[in-house]
Amino acid sequence: MQLDDDPNSLLLTPPVSSYLDGAPKKRERRAVTCIMVWFRRIGGTSVERQNASSKRPTRSLQLARFGVELSRSMARQRFLCRLLICSVLLCVATAVFAAAAVLTAKVERIGALSVPSASDALKQAVEEKGYRITLDGGWTAEFWFAEQLKTAAKDVPGVLYPELANAEFVGVANLPKGMTDFRGQAIPAGAYTLRYQLLPQDGNHLGVAPNPDFLLAIPVASDPNPEQGYLYKKLVALSAKTTGTNHPAVIALDIAGDPGSAVADKQGTVVFTVAVPSSGATGTEKLGIVVKGTAAQ
Repeated sequence: MQLDDDPNSLLLTPPVSSYLDGAPKKRERRAVTCIMVWFRRIGGTSVERQNASSKRPTRSLQLARFGVELSRSMARQRFLCRLLICSVLLCVATAVFAAAAVLTAKVERIGALSVPSASDALKQAVEEKGYRITLDGGWTAEFWFAEQLKTAAKDVPGVLYPELANAEFVGVANLPKGMTDFRGQAIPAGAYTLRYQLLPQDGNHLGVAPNPDFLLAIPVASDPNPEQGYLYKKLVALSAKTTGTNHPAVIALDIAGDPGSAVADKQGTVVFTVAVPSSGATGTEKLGIVVKGTAAQ
């Protein structure tokens, strides 16, 4: 085949002399290459054009693919919407169950102190009407408070009730099912006098409670006279008869709320608030008594 120096000039009809003269194979290969280049420039063979056209997606195929992608996108959006709705419902249900899990407390007024083991002096030293607190599960506690608290101001940092004196008689508690004190000690079922005691300000008691004010529970048989005063060691020894250990039975005092109410927080601590007559300027002393709850471990 005859081939000019210009690569764009191709002669399709090879001269007969090329075959007769026995042209070198190198020249034949060059001719074949040029022919292939020429075919590709004009669009390739019919087979190649057919294969290329078969690879191009038709409009209907493109629409079908678009529909599939759109369907998948909508399915993902529906899934995300359902997931969001489920998450919201779960949060609402959790909040409802958490609110329902908080303890409920009922406070009602009851009659005069009539516990057989209480002395006549104790019965006369308290108000004619008492309080009954009922918690979930049927736990109850009954309280009768002093007719009048004798206040005495004291200057102690962080104290909640600075007008109450140490070992002062505050009232009587009757615990039909017992209770757990602020230290986690068991207080058996029975009747107890309640006397105020400020937590000692020493290294042994530093940081054991958020507030330094407590009521110490003493069996009524061991504390028949509400007018009797006690030094700290004697008071602790009498209260230790309640627990049967070397530690007194301590009922924590907290910030008072509305008188005649018992409020439970999310941790399950229940604070009973009562207004007790006092000799102070206001005439009453609001006390917040922790009837359920222990110190953080």
